[in-house]
Amino acid sequence: MTSRALVTGLALAGALAPMASACGSGTRGTVDRSPSSAVRAFDATLVGALCESLSLAPSDPGAAGTVFADRAHERLHDLARELEPEDRALTGQLLEAKQAVEADLDAAGIPQDTAELAADLRRLADVTVAGLARLGVPVAGCP
Repeated sequence: MTSRALVTGLALAGALAPMASACGSGTRGTVDRSPSSAVRAFDATLVGALCESLSLAPSDPGAAGTVFADRAHERLHDLARELEPEDRALTGQLLEAKQAVEADLDAAGIPQDTAELAADLRRLADVTVAGLARLGVPVAGCP
């Protein structure tokens, strides 16, 4: 056996070993549904950012837009990716709520209608909490 074939064989054996042990351990057909480290790492931070943005919306909509863009936007995409295999309908609600907030913000991140921004942020925070709960990560919503 050539060294290249040996390395390939060892790599293949290493890749298949976890599957073989799972098959022999009586876990056939079970899927790990625990929240990924990505979801666990940002759950409270994400909801906290949405709540802060919501609280700022009536008095300082520019700051509300900045908090949303800097601390929540990208994490919402992460949540949607994690949630999609579990609950497509809830993922759709999350993305629609996120898009509504984005539509409220103009190019400078400042909304024209602060009441609409606050309502859309409230809906987004509520859907986010529901999505995290669906993934087994319960978090308190915004006050």
